[in-house]
Amino acid sequence: MVKLDTYLIKEKDSFFDFLDENFLFDKMYLEIDSKRKQELFLDYDDEYIEKYKEINNFYNIDFGIESSWSSDEINNIKEKDKKTEVIYKFMSFYFLKEYIHVVRRFEHDLNKEFKEFFLKEFLNMISILFDKQENRKEKTTIYLAIVILIKEYFAELKKIIEKIFKEKQGMLDDFKQNANLLKYITKYSVLVNILEKNFTLENFDSHKKNFNFISKNLSIDYNLLRKYEKHVEKSSLLFDLYNANIIRWEFFNKNKNYNYRKLSTGEKQLLEFIVNFSYTIKNMKHTKKSVIFIEEIEISLHPVWQKKLLNIIISILKKLDLYNHNSLNYSLIFTTHSPFLISDIPKQSIIFLDKDENGNCKVLKHDEVMDKKQTFGQNIHTLLSDSFFMEDGLMGEFAKGKINEIIEFHREVEKKESNKESLKKQYLEKQKKFWETQSIVGDAYLKQVLENHLIEIEKILLGKDGAKQSAKDRLLAQLEELNDD
Repeated sequence: MVKLDTYLIKEKDSFFDFLDENFLFDKMYLEIDSKRKQELFLDYDDEYIEKYKEINNFYNIDFGIESSWSSDEINNIKEKDKKTEVIYKFMSFYFLKEYIHVVRRFEHDLNKEFKEFFLKEFLNMISILFDKQENRKEKTTIYLAIVILIKEYFAELKKIIEKIFKEKQGMLDDFKQNANLLKYITKYSVLVNILEKNFTLENFDSHKKNFNFISKNLSIDYNLLRKYEKHVEKSSLLFDLYNANIIRWEFFNKNKNYNYRKLSTGEKQLLEFIVNFSYTIKNMKHTKKSVIFIEEIEISLHPVWQKKLLNIIISILKKLDLYNHNSLNYSLIFTTHSPFLISDIPKQSIIFLDKDENGNCKVLKHDEVMDKKQTFGQNIHTLLSDSFFMEDGLMGEFAKGKINEIIEFHREVEKKESNKESLKKQYLEKQKKFWETQSIVGDAYLKQVLENHLIEIEKILLGKDGAKQSAKDRLLAQLEELNDD
């Protein structure tokens, strides 16, 4: 869980100095996303759908666009009051959702009276609490009343279930498993106290709904992370909040104002690879000859990181004092589709794979690839241009189709047996798009070739005078664009 992600934190500070500084985090804090899970799932065939909608509205409308707080009120309310209300709201909804889940799980196994009492009557009591809200100050009291209500109903539910299923151990085990999180409602005040003492409310904005609880900033501490991991493993409540990404560690660079969440998917993928690779190498049983296999090593990585990847791997081995080790011999074998990686590897160390006519994998001889050129230190464009990587060239298929459409149309026009009047009509419909395609082609030589094709088409279909007029019209249009700019 936390183990691999934090393994290298206990290494010396200079371990990551071969990386971009965005990867270098020096602080951490625990964050709780207080807006997660604050909505009940709505089944429109459920007889209590309106009650569930009412609950959703109550928990979401107060910190949204329709907030009952005015701007002046928000500014005047003390930070402590905002924080207390958000804590009670967050915790009360969490247990409310769990209670409804447990009752609905067993409603089909028990009689109608069970559902009437533990669901219908319970939801009616919740509605009464909502109706009693007269002003904003009572909001926290209502959240607390909801918790007390859940606590009382759950205690009664537990007694009933244990009595009815006394002889059915399987059903009792099922109940215990489903109600595992609800048992923490008896420690509600302890949980609230922990949040109030150790967390602050960050980025509070009643309209944007983007506030979280964060702990104090701490220096990155591997031992603390390990203790936290053990708590998560022992506590089903923490485990649920952690898995739902409601509670999470955030790592950040205080000086650069940069945190882990701001990393791109590719950067996170690279960091995960670095940590996992380092952890594996450091903890594997070393022999005189070790082989490391990695499949599709470049997945999700930006080309810039692909170019750096082999150098990063070698840097890691150096940091772990395993590079050019007298008694160790490492062979790194990886599969890749990326020419960016093989520019760091001699051709004789590469095995090129392809498919034969039957679709089976075959090994190509070195002389069959790269036209006998060396791969090490080779220009990326040269590698990409080779038919091994790009059999049909480097151009995108969509662009190629648009360009070929012009060329094929010219060929059709040049045929003696073609119907020129029909082709002229077609050309006039496509003329604007053809010239637009020609104007945006990036390669200068190809752009000129397409212009020649189009001029020849116009000479044949529009005649010399028509072709000249078309050229004048295009020039005038270009002048008008310049004047507009």
